Amino acid sequence: MRDVVDTYFGVQVHDPYRWLEAQEDPEVKTWMKAQADYARRTLDGLNHQKELLERVTALNQDTVSVPAAEMWGGQVFYKKAAPGKDQLSLWVRSTQPGSSERMLIDAGGLSTPTQAATIDKFYPSPNGQYVAYGVSLAGSEDLTLRVVETASGKVLSEAIDRTSFVFVSWLDEKRFLYNRLPPLAAGAPESERYKRTRVYVHTVGTDPSQDVAVFGWKVASEIAVPEDDFSDAVVFEGGDLVVIRTGGGVSREYDVYVAKRTELNGANTKWKKVYSAAEHAVTDIAVVGQDMYLLTHQGAAHFKVLKTSLKKPDFQTAEVVIPESQVILKALALAKDALYVQGLDRGEGRLFAVPIGDKRVGSKTPGVNSRFVQLALPERGPIRTLTADPKARGVMFQQRSWTHAQTWQTAAMGDAKPTDLGLVPASPADFSSIVEDHLTAVSADGTKVPLTVLYRRDLKKDGKNPVWLDAYGAYGYSNDPWFDPTRLAWLERGGVFAVCHVRGGGELGEDWHLAGAKANKQRGVEDDIACAEHLISQGFTSKAHLGAAGASAGGLIVGKVISDRPDLFAAAVIEVGLADTLRMELEVSGPANVPEFGSVKVEEQFRWLYASSPYAAVKDGVDYPAVLLTAGMRDARVSPWQPAKFAARLQRASTSKKPVLLRVDYEGGHHALLVSKAQYSRDMADMYTFMFAQTAGGADR
Repeated sequence: MRDVVDTYFGVQVHDPYRWLEAQEDPEVKTWMKAQADYARRTLDGLNHQKELLERVTALNQDTVSVPAAEMWGGQVFYKKAAPGKDQLSLWVRSTQPGSSERMLIDAGGLSTPTQAATIDKFYPSPNGQYVAYGVSLAGSEDLTLRVVETASGKVLSEAIDRTSFVFVSWLDEKRFLYNRLPPLAAGAPESERYKRTRVYVHTVGTDPSQDVAVFGWKVASEIAVPEDDFSDAVVFEGGDLVVIRTGGGVSREYDVYVAKRTELNGANTKWKKVYSAAEHAVTDIAVVGQDMYLLTHQGAAHFKVLKTSLKKPDFQTAEVVIPESQVILKALALAKDALYVQGLDRGEGRLFAVPIGDKRVGSKTPGVNSRFVQLALPERGPIRTLTADPKARGVMFQQRSWTHAQTWQTAAMGDAKPTDLGLVPASPADFSSIVEDHLTAVSADGTKVPLTVLYRRDLKKDGKNPVWLDAYGAYGYSNDPWFDPTRLAWLERGGVFAVCHVRGGGELGEDWHLAGAKANKQRGVEDDIACAEHLISQGFTSKAHLGAAGASAGGLIVGKVISDRPDLFAAAVIEVGLADTLRMELEVSGPANVPEFGSVKVEEQFRWLYASSPYAAVKDGVDYPAVLLTAGMRDARVSPWQPAKFAARLQRASTSKKPVLLRVDYEGGHHALLVSKAQYSRDMADMYTFMFAQTAGGADR
């Protein structure tokens, strides 16, 4: 321990493990390796580790995963990990149900002996002639953008680096717009990596070094784009405009600029600002000719859809196409026949259609505006992804559930019901014996908090069941149902899987998000504690059998929960989790996270961050629960020193004699699930084994 004392606005803050931030220092590398080896030995020595790994691997390998799909030019392009295949490759087939499929890019063929390749993103051209796709290694999200010709499968010459978090929009079949990071200057800190992005035009088959920037940081002197903004461009089929969306880091709201696509001219492009993130709270847009549809939460916590003219945009007098209601509106997708709108109603998916033009439609739903119609869905679960081809009728969407594999459906106005494209066969993981309950916990301030619980039908509520209580609560992201076949390995052994939908997420709209963001982060912590106590009161478990779990920003919630209430939990699992909020701005993604968490450079915000820091909250001489922390050495979102510092602090402070382990993945990043099935199976088996071992012998049930 080498204590460093910082003073923020008169407050002295001790940081005894600052030295672990120097990840390239030989001493730090030695320490990390020792922690990784110790964690590996400990996990391998736990009861049932081998059996759980075998079971998790079998469940995962035999399940088809299709996490992303796009529909363009009469074809469906999608990422799929087929049975027996370890990685998500890029596939293509006709939009006709039952049509044959063809692998377009084999991710396995792009991998090295030690690093799995990930096809992170892909963007088909308007007619599907080409696909631009981003590839990274070992989960680093350090993308190189490539282009493949669909018909031949030939990968073209361009390889555009520095395209992390890229968004591509095609101008035509040969040209596309994309956003790119500048080179990181020699000696510059990692926190500079994701700053000063620009939007470029690229022509297929040409040298990317000759691409010209049309928007972004210091591109045009008359537009002051902040260096922390992420900017991207959207081109809507059949229109003559390019739309720029630019906003601060993880913020969902953005400023909106437009220019004629025929007048793109580098720094001389004449952009017109039409909406402001701060004033108009726009989170999604669609353009049809001179009409712009806006998804906004300005004055509508559950969001509303507006329509205005680009010739004379006026937010205040815009037509309300879909008014605010109990349904939380999530996203827009523009097709030839209609604008389709994704919604969420108390955990259930909703799909609306707004006919293009001035058509009015009838509705059987009382009180529903005749400007739109609600479409039937095949399942009760939420919609995860909505996508459409502007030249084709209808929309494609993914529906998900806790207990069966996702489906990809197409639907259109006038159809009797959606059509399953058959992209995902039923999983062999049989959840038929699993019950799904929806409960409500009452938080410290009286707020009712949704709580989802999965468990085996024959489970006895005797207070002795091991519980995995998950929480996230950030960015307005809804912790909606998602199917994970490996979860059956936990449930079939008598484990209970629960999700506390804490404030900070988007399950109940923008107000729910803001109620757990910035100064309100502690409310999410209190919500998770309330869910834990409710599970105990309902007989599901007791303190000796209760485990908390969270990943990434959810690690902040769980880390603070065990700091505040170490008596309430037997164990915690924190995957690639945030822990030291006061130093967060110095990591690679730190500046981008300021809109959600705040900045230590502002006194009021420093006090928020200090109060919400799990690392700062740890006290010596406390009986902390057993904790397993994970770190990915190639993580581009949460630097590995975050979990490392928290592990070191807990190891020194805890007097419970329970283990505090730091599991280090040297060839992984932030999302093991998207890297390879094998990596994800290893991760989940380790976490299940640890949680079972620490929740009073749950693995023997």
